[in-house]
Amino acid sequence: MMKMYMRYMFTTELRVPKNLYLTFSDDTQFEEYCDYLYIYDANGYEVGSYTGDELSGRTITVPGSYVKLVLNTDSSNNEYGFRVVSASDKLECATHVFGDWKITEEATCTTTGTKTRACTVCGKVETVTIAKTAHKYVNTVVKPTYTAQGYTLHKCSVCGYSYKDNYMPALKPTELTGVKVKTQGSTSLTLAWDKNASAKGYIIEQYKGGKWTQIAKTSSNATVTYTVNGLKADTTYTFRIKAYAISGESEIYSDYVRIAGKTRIANVASFKGSAVSASAVKLDWSKNDKATGYVIEQYKGGKWTAIATTKNNTTLTFTVKGTCKGYGLFFQNKIIQKDGKYDRFQ
Repeated sequence: MMKMYMRYMFTTELRVPKNLYLTFSDDTQFEEYCDYLYIYDANGYEVGSYTGDELSGRTITVPGSYVKLVLNTDSSNNEYGFRVVSASDKLECATHVFGDWKITEEATCTTTGTKTRACTVCGKVETVTIAKTAHKYVNTVVKPTYTAQGYTLHKCSVCGYSYKDNYMPALKPTELTGVKVKTQGSTSLTLAWDKNASAKGYIIEQYKGGKWTQIAKTSSNATVTYTVNGLKADTTYTFRIKAYAISGESEIYSDYVRIAGKTRIANVASFKGSAVSASAVKLDWSKNDKATGYVIEQYKGGKWTAIATTKNNTTLTFTVKGTCKGYGLFFQNKIIQKDGKYDRFQ
């Protein structure tokens, strides 16, 4: 028995830019291995050949905007056939099969980026925003100066954004050390301190009249003493000293160091001696109301030696015996004043 084969050709054209999607009905069926449906694209390339129920309810993707369908059949019966239920340039998948992400715009530290991926079945494109990247900071430590504080600068090498932290105070001369009252007189006090290598000089102030008053300013840091004159005897005075440095046209100061000092009691107003014999000298002096006693010293043997000490301030005379005729004699009088448990001498 011979079978006759017939060839049927169906064509359709859709003006779409990329793909054409053909969807066949669920009852599409061919006599298996006898009937074949061939699908060709616009360039004449075969997309596929199908028999049996291979196209039942199936969607076929055809590249381009033109499709040609060719059915080869033996026409032995009419139980078989096919039906295209839709032909479209759009296809919505039940489950998309996406390809890899592709970055379409790089993200930076100032702008967001984007990336896309496409479904390999229907071509649906999915777009996602890429978050901004972190700043790429270059850190620089700026040291403090006498006129400006220091800090750490963090600057982005990409966009130039910057901020500062870790602030350090501006420089100033270090605080003075070794501040003391070096010597005390009844009308003067000599202040002293250690040399400050970071200073240009020093400023000395005295507290008087209810306020601080500058009384001296040195021009060299090698000057490390200053004598305050014109003071009252037996009086406490308060001073403060600071170092200064020059930066440009500005003076930069250290912190103050405060110190107090007390002048000695005044000496006796008069002190004289007279010979009472060839071997004796009488010493006389005026009374000091603040004294609690007096010390008489004689210069002999190259040094001063105490020869008498009184217990009160009313004894105002003392006779030195055993002196030698024809020799010059030297004496001095020191006042004793009780200061707590210690004796203070003038």
